[in-house]
Amino acid sequence: MDSGQVSLTLQSVILRKGVKSSAVISGQRVELGQEIGGARLIRVTESEVTLANATGKEVLKMNPSVEKKLITEKIQVKSLAKKQKLATEKGLQ
Repeated sequence: MDSGQVSLTLQSVILRKGVKSSAVISGQRVELGQEIGGARLIRVTESEVTLANATGKEVLKMNPSVEKKLITEKIQVKSLAKKQKLATEKGLQ
C-alpha cells in the first residue's frame, strides 16, 4: 500500500455467525466492506485482516510475534494443584 499512508494497527477481530465480520483497527470498529484510512476491509480471519486500496493490499496481523496455543484442562488442573500445595506448605491455606 502507499508508503505515505497513516500506519494502521489491528487491535481486535469480531467473528460471529450470521453477522458481518468486523475488526477494531486503530481504535475504530470497521465492518467487512467499510473503509478506514482510504482502504477497504476485504477479509477478516481469527488472527488477521486484509485491507485494499487502488495501490494494493495490506495484511494487518494480531500480535505477529505471539503464537496462539490451546491450554488444555489437564494443564490447568496441574497448575492449580501445584499452587494449592505451595500454599499449604507455607501455611496459607
